[in-house]
Amino acid sequence: SPLQVAESRVAPLLMYTLMGLPLLSPGLLKLIPEAAIDGILAYVGYEGIVSTDLYSRVLLLCTPRCNIPTRYAGLPLRVLHGFTAIQLAMLALCWAVNLSPAGLCVAFVVLSLIPLRERLLPRYFSTEQLAVLDG
Repeated sequence: SPLQVAESRVAPLLMYTLMGLPLLSPGLLKLIPEAAIDGILAYVGYEGIVSTDLYSRVLLLCTPRCNIPTRYAGLPLRVLHGFTAIQLAMLALCWAVNLSPAGLCVAFVVLSLIPLRERLLPRYFSTEQLAVLDG
């Protein structure tokens, strides 16, 4: 018989309740050492970056062809690295706008990435290639 998964709403409820407690009592945060909070935020940030496809494809820039995962086996290296370069350029653009005096407009830049992905990238990559690259 196939494995069944029962949905649990208790864990998310507990998590969001614990996240909201400092809003009700800001003094609770003073009991936690600042280094512990910094460590948790650094860990969450690191895990968030390492778990992305972009990060894994950046590592593939210096990986020999024989070690490329089978997921990308049918793609030419120029397609794989070209897509990664475009994503890195867009990340740099968002970061540059965020650090500039127009930093509040970074949301518009992120929003403009949708038409770029939907209209411009299909001109340079096939539908099959984009399906593999998008995950």
